[in-house]
Amino acid sequence: MTGEEFRAAFAILEMAVPVQKVRALRESGAVKRGHTMSFGGDYTVGKHSYDAVSMLLVLHPAPSLDLIRCLMWHDAAERWLGDLPAPAKWQFPELKAAYEEAENTVLRARYGVDMSVLTDDDRLWLEGIDRLEFIMWCRDQLGQGNETVASPYAAAQDSFEKKRTAWPHPLWVVYTTYRAKRLSEEILPDEQLDR
Repeated sequence: MTGEEFRAAFAILEMAVPVQKVRALRESGAVKRGHTMSFGGDYTVGKHSYDAVSMLLVLHPAPSLDLIRCLMWHDAAERWLGDLPAPAKWQFPELKAAYEEAENTVLRARYGVDMSVLTDDDRLWLEGIDRLEFIMWCRDQLGQGNETVASPYAAAQDSFEKKRTAWPHPLWVVYTTYRAKRLSEEILPDEQLDR
């Protein structure tokens, strides 16, 4: 093997780890959420994560890269562990602790994501946005006439409201004002059009 062939082979091996991470993240994004409910459309980890990170980037004044990464990939371990329903976590704290330990192990090993680097404020943003995104999804489902999400929606609202004073203010504003209503089809408001 020549030096150039060796360097080419090494470059391929060096890229194997990032390629496997990309494949794993793509597979993680396809995991179905809410598997204990009936609903219309898809609700995947990918959609949930995209919506959550989008919300963070709009509402947080200056999110750290650690917070963005942790929020983006916080459910990626579900590819291997499944999506443990929130009521199971609430009713069985020992199950929740064991699941979170396994989840954090998978996140560190597979993706290099370490939740322990987050500040207390970052943790509130992550937890709050994670819950709020689900609440917003439920409101969208209810707006489309899907009453089967009413019970998980009520439980999520109760959980969110119990920590009302802890959440960053922008999250509470969205919680109290977001309604399931499609925006206008107008591309730009009239005042922004240069006519």
